[in-house]
Amino acid sequence: MEKIEKMSVKEEKEVVGKSKHPDLKAATQGCTYAENGEYSKHGQILCGGLRGVLDFFSAYYIEGGAFDSVGGFFVFKAVLNDMSQSKEFISLVEKVGLIVQGVTDNYLVLSTLGDSFVDFLGCVVLYRDKGLNVCLRLVQEFVPFIAEDKFASNILQYKDSPDKIIDVQISLLSSNFISKKEQNRVIDKVKQVDGSAGLPYQLTDGTVIIRALVSYNNLCVLANDPCIRRVEETICYSPTSQ
Repeated sequence: MEKIEKMSVKEEKEVVGKSKHPDLKAATQGCTYAENGEYSKHGQILCGGLRGVLDFFSAYYIEGGAFDSVGGFFVFKAVLNDMSQSKEFISLVEKVGLIVQGVTDNYLVLSTLGDSFVDFLGCVVLYRDKGLNVCLRLVQEFVPFIAEDKFASNILQYKDSPDKIIDVQISLLSSNFISKKEQNRVIDKVKQVDGSAGLPYQLTDGTVIIRALVSYNNLCVLANDPCIRRVEETICYSPTSQ
């Protein structure tokens, strides 16, 4: 984490060739150069987006005091111009150790630890400086995966009643990626914002759910946690007469 935080734009170039991840160089093999100089300008935008992701989570960890627990863990969106052409891009990010945590109509949710984040930055630098990794042309921008991105529509309806307590289901990222320690830390954070939470339980597909009572205002802070994938209101069905 310290290495990334102190990285200057000039030092980004030094990432390439120094990565300990063997697939950083392998990911570029067989790729062709972008056809014109547009990759340089576009690559600069993408590098800036990744630095924005870094800045967002660096501030979040420091302010929230979670650095020792999950510092260096990032979750962000890759907004694509054409999702139907995402296969090659997904192959690139997986080769350098990123995990695709979700797919929507226009973006992918990616998660990574610090070392893989540096490796991926190296791939983007190669695109910016040499036109390699041309699948990055599909990417419109990289932005942090923030609280409101995770809210179901039945949560957003409480915007005008920010202090109302909501019964919610908090879905975490893949249980293979999030340990018991992180699960308990999310529960502790619910309690720190005067909410209440039950014990985590797991669905048949492996998704870990935490049911909690918390206000919309506090959800807007809580759901920035990178371990949280989605938040929706608990739907309670009552028996109906036949």
